[in-house]
Amino acid sequence: PGIGTGGAGQRLPAKPTVPEMPVVQQNVLKKRGYAFNPKTGEWEARFYKQVWDPSQKAWISVKKSS
Repeated sequence: PGIGTGGAGQRLPAKPTVPEMPVVQQNVLKKRGYAFNPKTGEWEARFYKQVWDPSQKAWISVKKSS
């Protein structure tokens, strides 16, 4: 059997569904007080966060829930 072949009960590595934000945009968010949360894959500030919207295929700003 070859490496990387999918057999019964084997999982193929999942592709990341959230693309990486461009470095220029990351720098702007850092200056505005955002920090990257690796667990959620979102950029968070005190009251807002930047999240990936797959339907729009873009990063959008949403208000954090209390």
